[in-house]
Amino acid sequence: MASKMTTRSGNSSEITPNSTHNPSTSGNLDKRDKLLFKYRKTSSPSKLPVRTKSSGKQKQLLGKNGDKDDYVCGSCGRCVTSSGIECEGECRMWFHPACGGLTDLEFFDLAKDVNSVWRCPKCRVYASSPTTALKKIRKQVEENDAATDHPKQCAPPPFNVCDVSPRCQLGDLKGEEVILKCDKVYDEIVCWRRNLFLLPSGSTGKTFLEELTKLAKSFATGTSLEVVAFTLMMIMPALLLQKPSKRSKTAEHVEVLKRRLTLWQEGKIDDLLREGRVIQQRLTKTKHRQDHMEKVFVRLMLQGKVGAAMRWIGESATGILEPTKEVIDTLKSKHPKTTTAPIGSCLNGPWEKVEPVIFNSIDGELIKHSAKRVGGAAGPSGLDSDGWKRLLCSRQFGKKTDELCDAIAGVSRKLCIMNVDPRLLKSFTTCRLVPLDKKPGVRPVGIGEVLRRIIGKAVMTLLQKDLVSSTAPIQVCAGLPGGVEAAVHAAREVFDDPNTEALILVDAENAFNALNREAALNNMNVVCPELATYLLNTYREPARLFVSGSDQTILSEEGTTQGDPPAMGFYACGTIPIVLSANSVMGKDVRQIWYADDSAAGGKLNGTRTWWDNLCQTGPLFGYYPKPSKTWSYANPNLRRKQERRFQSLMSQVLGRGTLEASLGQNKAGMHLLMRK
Repeated sequence: MASKMTTRSGNSSEITPNSTHNPSTSGNLDKRDKLLFKYRKTSSPSKLPVRTKSSGKQKQLLGKNGDKDDYVCGSCGRCVTSSGIECEGECRMWFHPACGGLTDLEFFDLAKDVNSVWRCPKCRVYASSPTTALKKIRKQVEENDAATDHPKQCAPPPFNVCDVSPRCQLGDLKGEEVILKCDKVYDEIVCWRRNLFLLPSGSTGKTFLEELTKLAKSFATGTSLEVVAFTLMMIMPALLLQKPSKRSKTAEHVEVLKRRLTLWQEGKIDDLLREGRVIQQRLTKTKHRQDHMEKVFVRLMLQGKVGAAMRWIGESATGILEPTKEVIDTLKSKHPKTTTAPIGSCLNGPWEKVEPVIFNSIDGELIKHSAKRVGGAAGPSGLDSDGWKRLLCSRQFGKKTDELCDAIAGVSRKLCIMNVDPRLLKSFTTCRLVPLDKKPGVRPVGIGEVLRRIIGKAVMTLLQKDLVSSTAPIQVCAGLPGGVEAAVHAAREVFDDPNTEALILVDAENAFNALNREAALNNMNVVCPELATYLLNTYREPARLFVSGSDQTILSEEGTTQGDPPAMGFYACGTIPIVLSANSVMGKDVRQIWYADDSAAGGKLNGTRTWWDNLCQTGPLFGYYPKPSKTWSYANPNLRRKQERRFQSLMSQVLGRGTLEASLGQNKAGMHLLMRK
């Protein structure tokens, strides 16, 4: 219903509070006709007018003044006699425009807009609270469980197929030839070793930024080069910023870049590719000295990159595995093939429409802020976070960096609003896959393109509150500040509760790679519709993973992709139906806590067992597979035999109180565990 309001302006078409217009006999009223109405006096002058939940009509009660038969403001308590607006939230009260936080201009704009909906400040807070959002999603889960006769099939919305126009021209190539050439060049440069120099300042660097800005605008505005814009943006640094020699200086870089920019503008990609190929062939592998690890660690610490320094120590301790056949087979087994969403895993909706105007906040300043916060190694294209920070944040290039940031902001808005042809995003979603030695085993580490990480971080910054309201307070991994600490303290509180008879800590098998992508993308439209379109664009088609040190390519067809900032939020929203399904069966005597794929539940023994059974039954529908060998359980010593009967399948992981206390933060037990180690 549109917002109801009144203004006393002398216009004969408007109804004033003293009018005899009866709302009960009116049909479809015009926007300006939905005004204050006259009600009969009663013998209760001290009561305020309120709304009943059944009919939504205001009771016929007087305001504080006892003299006029008008509506009473829900904020100041005075009668609304000249102008007012009705809250269409839970309270259904009337307010003076100023009491509702509205300026005169905003008030009259709402009066003109027939489809406007206005809520008072208190109802806006209630509508955006995590509890309210979870209640709505829980209702969808319950309706989905009840709709067994007509289950919903997951069908992603269609996208507009990008027409490869003959106007798409690059040098002597036209149409499809441009796409084939760009894909061929990209597939070669992703295997090159890192050998790029930082963009030099001056007119040459500004020209480089101009060319990069043109490509970003081509995608954002849909010009003839839209189909290859992302691919050209990825291969441009690799072709133009190759060091001519190991000890080349800045002056030489300027001359080389100026010559290569001329070839680039003429569309002579083959000439640039041949030059880069020769340089790569002459690169030799450096033999590191024994103190190399310490020197790199000190250098990173002096640069203020504490996280990178700690990761360097960890990676040096484990080491990177050679891409042997056994390692490649292990990596493939950790990235399963795509599967159709099982019956019962797709929420029925309804899908909430998201207004595109909310993404206007993604501007050049947000992109620049996100670029400053991004760190880490380069993706397949070879340009790392420091290189992108110089392109987007350096003051040496004047307004050119601002123009590039604005162009990338336009790209981000398009990915959040429109369903894009997945062919346009192949190089944008590609990742580098590094196999680390897990001792024993293989730990795959994905490194996405820095540009994707920047755009993803900007989108997540904008939608952080929407994600938190859709997943918290049970699933605390999606942008909630201190989410890990909250999960640990919640589990410890359950553990210390004297009424707790059993506690179970669950871990899933290959969790982030096994999430059913088809079901998760569908359910995003119900759980967090603001993020749904962006995730659909970046996950509609499988992403290519290039294994470091090899020419092998693996497809990421299920779950989330490593190196993508929205991946954690995507996984959190994908598991919300599991969380709410467990809530409906476990009862009030059991409490559950989730952080990504790590879940825990504690309370009465029978209720905890019911929670575990429901998790094993419901989880696989959404791609969550509880792993008994990594699941720990604890029961009160007086109930140990009863636990052995209830958790017979988990008895291999039933632990003593000391070890479990250490994992939940008990000091004495933790010290005892450390002394044993």
